[in-house]
Amino acid sequence: MAAAEAGVRLERLALVPHPKRELVAVAAALLDGIDLVTVAGAERAGMRAADRQRLMARARQRGAVLLVLGSWPGADLELSCSCPRWQGLGGEGTGRLCAPGPGTAAGPGGGACRAQHRDAAARARRGGGARRGRADRIAGGRVNAGASGSPARVLALWSPDWPVTAAAQAERVPAHRPAAVVVANRVLAYSATARAQGVRRGLRRREAQARCPELAVLTPDAGRDARLFEPVVAAVEELATGVEVIRPGLVALLARGPVGYFGGEQRAAERLVDQVAARTAVECQVGVADGLFAAVLAARRGVSVEPGGTPAFLAPLGVEELDREPEVDRSELVGLLRRLGLRSLGAFGSLPASDVASRFGADAVLAHRLARGLDPRPPVRRRPPEELAVEVELDPPVERVDAAAFAARGLAEQLHRALAGRGLSCTRLGVVAAGAPRRRDGAVAVRSDGGVVGDRDLRLNARYRTTRRSSGAVPQRRLPECIHRP
Repeated sequence: MAAAEAGVRLERLALVPHPKRELVAVAAALLDGIDLVTVAGAERAGMRAADRQRLMARARQRGAVLLVLGSWPGADLELSCSCPRWQGLGGEGTGRLCAPGPGTAAGPGGGACRAQHRDAAARARRGGGARRGRADRIAGGRVNAGASGSPARVLALWSPDWPVTAAAQAERVPAHRPAAVVVANRVLAYSATARAQGVRRGLRRREAQARCPELAVLTPDAGRDARLFEPVVAAVEELATGVEVIRPGLVALLARGPVGYFGGEQRAAERLVDQVAARTAVECQVGVADGLFAAVLAARRGVSVEPGGTPAFLAPLGVEELDREPEVDRSELVGLLRRLGLRSLGAFGSLPASDVASRFGADAVLAHRLARGLDPRPPVRRRPPEELAVEVELDPPVERVDAAAFAARGLAEQLHRALAGRGLSCTRLGVVAAGAPRRRDGAVAVRSDGGVVGDRDLRLNARYRTTRRSSGAVPQRRLPECIHRP
């Protein structure tokens, strides 16, 4: 009754009166589906610091606000009530007490607060003495809302059937031959030529080979897929920074940078496609939309969704689009939705969020937000790997092989120190000498004293010595790291 009199809509209120020891689990579940969660009794429940950090991280990931009654170390903003004033009394103490008018004190979490006698709404608008950039974060939750409240524009670049492309490239399978990657005797991915002959995801291996007798069966290798996709990412980073590798075959970045630089979304998409094709000979598609989920679906169709048109774009798509991520299995949820008659993202998104949370669970709440076009996060920028190659200019150029080998030893020790300082070890070493007609590679082991020992001598071989007159002296030597692993 008190909540209703205060203006709270009871149909949108979920109350868990006595969670006791399950306070952390209950709060985490509520943060998955509710934008504002209020927690009381954290101190009595014996909540640990690790539990508080997990709840704060969950609130940030879900874009929710966590409001705690009582002490909460690490909160971004603290509100306290002091010096209450009662309304209704006359100047000489006559009249009736009508309502309390609390004075509030607010400030950054852990800092001193300055008492102010004003209502909480005006206090929140002013920012509470904290910096303006922190006014949207309250007690560990982050409110991701811009001027219009819409998700950021995201550009996604997708290479179709990348597991098959990478496996075929590694196994030297011709491009015209149908190929498929098979896991646990079922087809995981397949090429366009295999698709034309009826191969589909989820088919048993024998059935796929019956439909396509010349099908090349390939094995999955996540490391190989990531390694072969790195040149594609490097090609994209030559034109646009802030790339996130969602998985091998799919990258995303905020569209604001490349769109502003190239003068439009269409031009930016064309430049990225041409750049990847020229550098790596890999075909890809680009999609632009509001939010990461919609941008990925747009890239699969090669379209650009107008700003604000993401809900309309998602509405007619089938609910099976929620089960496209290899890391997340939503097959049971998709099957249940289809049995309930909810066959499109629009139909699923039209359900009330409270009903989805109470009926389906936490993962369904996230899927429901995706179906409504509410993306949980923007792309996360990756840090490009550091260049660990070392080189030296030999001035004057050396004429003797032993002098060149002595210079290479100093470079090897310098490279070893650079790797050791980053906690890395060298498994393959490449030696490049300017003017030499060939390059020598070999597996090496690096000793703690900086020496380099290999399965063969990494020195200029006899062939180089016999052709040295035609190539000239050695003016430069370079030791680039080819592969380094922690």
